[in-house]
This record gives sequence, C-alpha cells and structure tokens, in this order.
Amino acid sequence: MNMPTTKKKPSKIVAKARTTSAPKEKSFSREGIPMYIGILLLVLGIILGFGFHALFFPPEIIVQPPAVPLGPEPIALDLTIVIHPDCKLCSNESSLELLLTEREKKANVTLVDATTPEGADLVQSLGIDSFPTTIVNTVEFKDADAALFATLQTKFSIVNNSLVLPEKDLMLQTKIPAGYMLKEIPGGVACELPENKVLVWEFGDLLGNATYNSLPSVSALLALNRDTNEIEYDFKYLYSSNSDSESVAIADACSKSFGVFETYHRGILERWHSLQLPTWNWVEQLAVAEKVGLEDLTGFQSCVEDQDPLETVAFQTGQDTLLAQTLDLQQVPSFVVDCQFVMVNHLKLVEGVCQQHPELSACESA
Repeated sequence: MNMPTTKKKPSKIVAKARTTSAPKEKSFSREGIPMYIGILLLVLGIILGFGFHALFFPPEIIVQPPAVPLGPEPIALDLTIVIHPDCKLCSNESSLELLLTEREKKANVTLVDATTPEGADLVQSLGIDSFPTTIVNTVEFKDADAALFATLQTKFSIVNNSLVLPEKDLMLQTKIPAGYMLKEIPGGVACELPENKVLVWEFGDLLGNATYNSLPSVSALLALNRDTNEIEYDFKYLYSSNSDSESVAIADACSKSFGVFETYHRGILERWHSLQLPTWNWVEQLAVAEKVGLEDLTGFQSCVEDQDPLETVAFQTGQDTLLAQTLDLQQVPSFVVDCQFVMVNHLKLVEGVCQQHPELSACESA
C-alpha cells in the first residue's frame, strides 16, 4: 500500500561570508629583537664581509716603474784654474764656478800651478798675465750653458778653442767676488806715504749700493786701527749718475774738519740706504750731523754752503778720478793699499792689509 508521500520544503541555507584578515606583523619593539641590535648585527656583517674579502682575495700590488728623467743629465763643465803661489790671498775658487752653481750647473775643477811645467805651458800658449785665470773649452761651455757662453764670449779672448777668463775681469762680469783679492800695480802711483803708517784708500760712491755693502768691512778695519793708529784711511769720491752725489760728498768732506768723519760717513750710508730716500738735501745732512753728536751745526752748515769746500771737493774728485784711471779701477768700491796694491773684494779687506803688513800690531789680533 502506497503511503502518500509528503515533500519537505528544503531548508534555506544562508552561507555567511567569512572575512579573513592578514595576520598582524609582529613589532620589533614589542615581540621581536630590539632595533639597535639589528643595526649592530648589520654593521658587524659588513665588517666581517670586508675582512673575509681582504683575507682570501688580497688586492693586486702595482709596482711603480722607475721615474724617467724629463731631460738629459746636466753636463759637468770642466774648468781649469791657473793659480800662482805668489797670490797669497787668492782662493781656489773661480767666480764662474760660483755662478754655475747658482744656475744649477755642474763643474769639475782642476787647479794648475803656473810655476809647474804644465802651468808654464798654459801661461805661454794662452797669453795668461794675471792669476787666477779660468780656462774652459768653448764647445763644452756652449753645450753646458749656451746663454752664459754667449755673454762671456763677447767679453773675453778665445785662444786655441779655449775661453780665457782672468778672475780680476771675470768677477766684474759675474758680480760674484771669488778668489781674486789683491793685485799689484807695477810702480804704483805717485803719492806721499805717511810715516810709520799704512795708507788705505777706498774709491766709492756714497749713494751707491756697493759702497754701502762694504761698510761692515771698512768698519772692521777702522775698529782694528782705533787703538793702534797704524792705518791711515781716506775715501776717494767717484760720482754716480745720482745728482745728489756731489752734495753728499761736500758734507762728508766737511765732517773731516769737525772731527766726526768716521761716524758721519757711516751715518750718511746708513741713513740713505736704510730709509731709501728719494733725494739727499740739507735736512738729511743736518739729521745725520745731529745723530753723530756734531755740536757746531751752524759752522757745519757754513762749511757745506761755502764755495771753498765745493771747489776743494770738485778738484779732489777730479784727482780721484784720475787716480782711478791710472790704477785701472773698474769696480766700486775698490781699495788701494800704499798706492800700489789694489783689492777688489771688500770681504777680505782686513786680511789683505795684514797680508801686506804683518808687522802691524793691530794685525796680531785680527
């Protein structure tokens, strides 16, 4: 028997949507390691990495090649210096050698005594008449320093392919005082020598730099003579192109009659050159006179302005110029001892005077 079928209504199923959220990240500051620890570990890892790389992969060593000179090695110039034993104050240097050193050039020096057979042969073949004299091969000189050779070859003789350079003339060209200090003028010049004294003349220009530079040497000579009074010193005026040279010479000459020549002479040189004055006038002359303690300033001014000293100085300078020409003086200042011996290097002034007159008691302490 069939039972009646009863159909059930299906139940309504509602599916609820589930929302799934991503899990929250854990914070270092709450649940993880502290931030500063992480930073330290990172830095440590970098350091260990560099150390590992340096240990197992060392850097390649680059060997620098030797430096290559920019130009050829300087040529060492061979200099032969002919000397003579009679020149007691001559050193073994040549002013050319000193000049080459200043120009960063090299020189090989050979000394030859003029009294030996080799030296006598050089003297005769090259016409050497003063000592010391430097000899240099012209070709070698031109290769070593073409500019200097070009200058000197116009001033000196070339004999047998050798440039012959007498030191007395060479130092005037190089402006460097070297070995030549003393030369004798045969016969000297006519003059009246003081009794029991050595006569020393200085030829110079009061407004010239070279005369100023010689002041320490002159002061040393005068200081040496101060106690013994064995040396008579006199200044010979050679004028330069400076228009004030004559007026300053007049004031210098007047100081002699007032007994302050040495200090006034020094004062002129020091004031003119230390202050770099544009001109020399009576104000400057008076300033020096006051500084050295000259009491009769009125009398001094009268002497300077008087025509007699002017004529005397003008006459004397004419005589001084004639003397300089007779002595063949080519350098200012030059010193003449006993009217016959000329010194052209003031650095050896005291030594030169004592060399000529070792009997001076003043030279015992020099």
